[in-house]
Amino acid sequence: PHFTLHIDKPEDGLMCIMFFFIALINGVLTARVRRQERLTKEREERTNALFMLTKELSLAARLDEVLNASRRSIKKYFDLDVIFILQDGQNKLQEYNALTDNEYSVASWSYRYCKKAGKFTDTLPSSKHTYYPLFGATLKTGVVAITLSSRLKGDKDVFWDTYLTQISNAIEREFLNK
Repeated sequence: PHFTLHIDKPEDGLMCIMFFFIALINGVLTARVRRQERLTKEREERTNALFMLTKELSLAARLDEVLNASRRSIKKYFDLDVIFILQDGQNKLQEYNALTDNEYSVASWSYRYCKKAGKFTDTLPSSKHTYYPLFGATLKTGVVAITLSSRLKGDKDVFWDTYLTQISNAIEREFLNK
């Protein structure tokens, strides 16, 4: 009957094993190609996101335009709401009404030591937000606070750090232009 498997001769058994082996190799290679394609697409999207951010930041003429462009871009590519807490010109963070005293102290610690702090870090992890310092080539410009549902891992963490570097440099440019 059609569509039944019946092996009479040793050659038929060898042929069946060979077909199975070739199908297995094809499956593995196809999975690798798809994974490589996905990684390449993600890398391309991240490169494009950084290009678009750099373009928007270079067109921004004032500090508020830089911050608004940064917020829009972060919302678009990371789906995060951010709070920028900038320095007051005397190397101290400005007061921010939306933060409690405890949250402000975590932000100040992050600013002072140029290390991330808060939720999902080793420093003051009971905080509501995660705080990332914004520092350029010559100035510490402030801190950005985000609320994460899980820790940033791997490539996404590197992408976030690169994003913050671009934003920090644009904010520093505006501080130095004053």
